[in-house]
Amino acid sequence: SPNRIAKPHRQTASPKALEWAALGGDFVRCFCALSCGSKHNAWQIGMSECQRQAIYGDLNWNGGDIDPANPPNVGLSIARQIAMVSYRTAQAFDRKFNRHVDEKTNQFQVSGPVARAVDRALSLAILNPTQL
Repeated sequence: SPNRIAKPHRQTASPKALEWAALGGDFVRCFCALSCGSKHNAWQIGMSECQRQAIYGDLNWNGGDIDPANPPNVGLSIARQIAMVSYRTAQAFDRKFNRHVDEKTNQFQVSGPVARAVDRALSLAILNPTQL
């Protein structure tokens, strides 16, 4: 169809979009790159390699011969986690997850998802300490 639009995701896909435009032949009639770098920087290459290694390390990767009934879900999950970390700046992590020391107790204070996870873990430990 002449109305197809290919849209790579996020800034690390910019070189892929440029490649598609250059090698697309008759499939590509026009191309517009917005806020697009011409190549990956060293940080992006390192993050991508970590993601690839996470997938390769999954036993279900099987050298790329993937059984659709048993895909490398663990490796893909780790790769996605790496991606999610790469989408935030250090400052954004501090705003969302930073812990502060309570001046009265001299203990770290946590809130939000971290606090709920800690509370759940502690309640499970109290209810069933043999599972720790």
